[in-house]
Amino acid sequence: MATTSPLPLANGLLRGLADPARGTRELVSRLGAEMATGRVADPAEALRHDFSALGLAERELHLAGSLEQSIGKGLRVMAAADAALGGIGDEIERLGDELVPFVTGSAGVPMDDLAASAWEGFERIVALMNARLDDGAIFAGGRRDAEATGSAAAIRADVEALAAGAADADDLQARVAAYFAPSGDFAANRVVPSAPDAFGFRIEADRSVAFDMRAGDAGFRDALGAVARIAALAASPHAETPEAQAYLATGAPAALATATDGVIGLRAAAGRTAAALDRGTAALEDRVARAAEARNALVGVDPYETATRLEEEAARLETIYTLTARLSRLRLTDYL
Repeated sequence: MATTSPLPLANGLLRGLADPARGTRELVSRLGAEMATGRVADPAEALRHDFSALGLAERELHLAGSLEQSIGKGLRVMAAADAALGGIGDEIERLGDELVPFVTGSAGVPMDDLAASAWEGFERIVALMNARLDDGAIFAGGRRDAEATGSAAAIRADVEALAAGAADADDLQARVAAYFAPSGDFAANRVVPSAPDAFGFRIEADRSVAFDMRAGDAGFRDALGAVARIAALAASPHAETPEAQAYLATGAPAALATATDGVIGLRAAAGRTAAALDRGTAALEDRVARAAEARNALVGVDPYETATRLEEEAARLETIYTLTARLSRLRLTDYL
């Protein structure tokens, strides 16, 4: 049976629906893209080809992205530094607790045990001083090619060599104290020489926050020196002398208290840097909000309005498709 052709009237109507269908499909596609991006599909038309204001807003947002990364890195460094300093403080407190029997005059800790515990704390403090983030030494300005200070084994060997040559407990203390003095061998030979510039974290286009805490700073030297003096004395032949016992009862706790104050000072300095970065974050959020508002005013779309138009045009397109389908099925034989 031969297939009949659509009615001439139907052919005319089909041709008449082709252009509206094409235009509606294009409009639905454009509105869908605008819903997805939140921006007009044709910025040039919306801006009448004047992109100067949009360029300024985009530049602000690009700069804000760069600043956000810089501030974020700074905050991570500050968090890592605070964690390391907190760990050093914990080691000092732990060792101080072990000296309580000497302070109170009760039965003291065996010297071998005290020496072993102090050297363990010493090694942990050195490890914390050499803490790294993103492969950069936190307490050496982010240096990637070196640690902030020498290894615990190397520093311990220096201290033990000094202790071996000491005439008595007082001489031992003086030797180790001189080693950790500002101009002593520790600062001269075991702290990273010719350190690079400090960490610098941009919080504005022309303003940075610096973090320059070094392993040779007084707070670190005091902490390491106080622990090393206890360890070296407890492990020496002079450990049971009255001078050594007197030091463990009074001098060592005082040195640890000074070390604790130094660590607190270091944490306070790191906290001030973190606070400056936090203020930078707040200013940056305001900057991003203003730039985004300016961009949206230029090329942004109203989500509710766009969604409403998209729904209307989608319904219109569906109606056109339905009419097209019905007209394409009209045959003369249907009416004979």
